[in-house]
Amino acid sequence: RAAGSAAEGSRGPGGDGRRGAEPRRTLRMGLDSGSDSDMFDVRHHSTGNSRTDLQSYLRLPHRIVLVRHGESLGNVDPEAYTRIPDPQIPLTRRGHKQARLAGENVVQIMEDGREPHEGEQRAYFIMSPYRRSKETYLSMRKAFKQSQVTGVQEEVQLREQDFGNFQDAASKRREKDERLEFGRFYYRFPNGESGADVYDRLTIFEDHIVRDMNAGRYANVTLVLITHGLALRIFLMRWLHWSVEEFEQAYNPPNSQPIVLERRPFKELQEEGWHLGKVHTKEVYRMTEYSRFLVPGVTPEMCATTRLSCITSDYGGAYIEEPTAECELGADSWEPPETLTNGDGRNGQASSFVDSRQGGTDGQ
Repeated sequence: RAAGSAAEGSRGPGGDGRRGAEPRRTLRMGLDSGSDSDMFDVRHHSTGNSRTDLQSYLRLPHRIVLVRHGESLGNVDPEAYTRIPDPQIPLTRRGHKQARLAGENVVQIMEDGREPHEGEQRAYFIMSPYRRSKETYLSMRKAFKQSQVTGVQEEVQLREQDFGNFQDAASKRREKDERLEFGRFYYRFPNGESGADVYDRLTIFEDHIVRDMNAGRYANVTLVLITHGLALRIFLMRWLHWSVEEFEQAYNPPNSQPIVLERRPFKELQEEGWHLGKVHTKEVYRMTEYSRFLVPGVTPEMCATTRLSCITSDYGGAYIEEPTAECELGADSWEPPETLTNGDGRNGQASSFVDSRQGGTDGQ
């Protein structure tokens, strides 16, 4: 026993090789609910732990807002990718205006969802490190008061699909035609990524973000993610458990239009008989109807995780219904009407896109 104690002392109680090292402790997040031992829930990343259902619910963000960056130089001039590195593509003047309007819309969304007992609504921003995403944040930020922003950080995993260094325009057009034959999700661009590669890194990102949500890092704030077209759709695919076929029937939203995943009312969860300890955190959120309209090809069944993405047949196989969206196969973006409203007074905007077969880069 004495020898064991000596050996333990040489390692330190923390077991990290430092003499006399203190054991690791969980850092409190400044919240009253929960205990140090359950800051990160490892049981299927659910909201369940020793806290009550309501305590777990209140530790989650009010909503998650996904924003595709504003109109970029690459959206209006595909040749820009032949001379400017993709991470350095800037916004156009119109893109800055779109981003400022997006900020105003997010502020309005926050105010519209405010309960009478709640104080000032706040937001936390996470953005892609690409220049066009950071410029979108800076323009959106102008619509917020300083006290409304609790934090901002870059996250490399939110970057756009890698299409391969400096891009030769003629080669990229050929590759995009080939991608339509091969499949948009699995096709890997030379020296770049496939949609499946993006899926893998966003899976890691979502795992981390769910743990942080359960730990209360974004308690009762609006979590705003500024990213890119394809990355945004992949995020939704992973969060809402879309099948590959469902992903391939969905298309990019317009630049700088907020896509909202709203936290479902606690009373609604109770009425359905759900115990939060047995519900995955992602199931607490669903896409709003207006947001579904902004992402062409998304059906009502694709707006929440409380469903099966495919149906097993009597023969042991699986089949999926044919897409019903009236979108042209292969187009990666959608041109909205000149004027959009969401039914509660928030402004909409039109945006110009380049079809992928005409030289535009999918999702950028």
